[in-house]
Amino acid sequence: MKNNHIKRILPILIPILCALLVLVLFRFVFYLGYVPSASMEPTIHKGSLILGLRQFGELKTGDIVIFRHDGRTLVKRIAASPGETYILDGSPVTVPANHYLLLGDNAADSYDARYWDDPFTGIECIIAKVVFSRAILEMRSVCSPKRILFLYFKTKNGNVIENPFDF
Repeated sequence: MKNNHIKRILPILIPILCALLVLVLFRFVFYLGYVPSASMEPTIHKGSLILGLRQFGELKTGDIVIFRHDGRTLVKRIAASPGETYILDGSPVTVPANHYLLLGDNAADSYDARYWDDPFTGIECIIAKVVFSRAILEMRSVCSPKRILFLYFKTKNGNVIENPFDF
């Protein structure tokens, strides 16, 4: 009797536990984002998906980070770390403790520290360190909705239903 009860609950419980695990992982470990601008080109292309780690160790110059600035979530490269001196708009600036100087790779199309009142970003504003990025344009040819529907609605005799939602 007890074994029968477990067999009935297990198909419901496994998807719920998997969904909870994914939610916890993306809330506390990973950050998935979309880059709508060309500010980080050629490193990260406009329209790319990025994956960041919320649990990061020591950040260093050259790392790409996801952070909040003036209510917006941005992606930039660390140009200078705490204690380092950087030439910004022709004058040297020294980065204070627990702060970073963040700049986009594409200076011509990047809203970054060069334009902010305070050019330094505190460590508390950094959400994640980018570990992976992938241009969506490259993925579209493989997994576009039209291609997925084409594969899904191909009938047994090889015919394709052009618009499966037009009944």
